Amino acid sequence: MNAKKIIALDIETAPLPKDVLMRVIQVGNAPANYKDPEKIAQWKRREFDKLVDKAALDPTTGELLAFGYQLQGEQPMVFSQDDLINEEKLLELLWDTHRHYSMQGYGFAGVNFNGFDVYFAKIRSHILGVKVPLEICNKAYGNQAGCYELSDWWFPFQRENHNRISLDKMAKALGHAGKNGDGALFYKVFAENKTEAMDYLRNDLGMTRLCIDKLCPEDSVGFTDTPELLPINDA
Repeated sequence: MNAKKIIALDIETAPLPKDVLMRVIQVGNAPANYKDPEKIAQWKRREFDKLVDKAALDPTTGELLAFGYQLQGEQPMVFSQDDLINEEKLLELLWDTHRHYSMQGYGFAGVNFNGFDVYFAKIRSHILGVKVPLEICNKAYGNQAGCYELSDWWFPFQRENHNRISLDKMAKALGHAGKNGDGALFYKVFAENKTEAMDYLRNDLGMTRLCIDKLCPEDSVGFTDTPELLPINDA
């Protein structure tokens, strides 16, 4: 495996519009000691707002808001929804990127990559009727589709107990300054300051790129490249 042929990729998500979430999110009943209708209503609003913040992490209640990728030695490329690009078009662009580079022998990597980024984009695509590359659809049947999990590169034995390291912790250990914001708040920052939000995405890509280059160096020495050992002279 060669770091030069692995692309850093990251997505950012947002909750679906509140009018949609109000139809799909069930808040539940207020505590039994709440008797006043207004206090019950206030409690439900607070609980709903808490669930909205978590909605971005679930493809049934969230949407793809932005994504980016970065090749070794190049600047990150970032894309987001805007007046001309809705979520469907953004998903199509994501899969076109995957097809374009996969045909050239590239792979893609990130942290919690298959468990979140690829999964989220795949399910959103199915929901919206966007065509998903066949190799991504077949991943569940053993085809990894060139999508690599950096946590497994960091310490593969952690797969057994699901104790995965975060991108921030991994990148800092490898020499990066770390996160410059909170991914859970990306959609809020995006709504107020798109430039700041996209800078956050670029920073995440920079961390991912560093981890790929550190964990998969192109000049790594293999067994066949190891100099032969000289015999020990006991004399």
